[in-house]
Amino acid sequence: MSKCLRDDALLADAHMVAALITDDLISADRQLDVMGGSAGAILGLLRLYRDTRCGDVLARAARCGEHLLGERRVGPQGRRSWSRPDSGKALNGISHGAAGFAYALAALAAATGREDFALAASECVAFENSSYDPGRHNWPDLRGDEDMRWPSQWCHGAPVSVWHASPWPGCPGRIRRF
Repeated sequence: MSKCLRDDALLADAHMVAALITDDLISADRQLDVMGGSAGAILGLLRLYRDTRCGDVLARAARCGEHLLGERRVGPQGRRSWSRPDSGKALNGISHGAAGFAYALAALAAATGREDFALAASECVAFENSSYDPGRHNWPDLRGDEDMRWPSQWCHGAPVSVWHASPWPGCPGRIRRF
């Protein structure tokens, strides 16, 4: 917004907000995902870092990534993601699922050059790919225990694949698309 509005004061505000993402807050994060956790913080911090090249901002994003790597992941080795705190299930999609984790970690790997972030991102991509149903040209919504649902929304299902069609910076793999 600072560039669009030609208002450098907005960058100062962004730095103040970034400083609120403390080590204690990062350590306390249990949601983890793009919508409300460390993965989302990574994306916001990396945007600020790209605009300012402030090393402290990149270091804070890396601490968010390290927090993710320190949390338990579900799935077989090479095809894992993080689970929801309320259900213990790993999900597909951007907002709460493996696609969002993959995006955040791939971007963080590109910014830091760290292979551990790239490896975790590729495991999330493999998790997403493993649940793709070619007959439905879609991914299931894994949130419920009832019958499998196959929505077509921005955060779950086939529209996610359109977003994945373009490569991310440093993306270690690609999510299937129909």
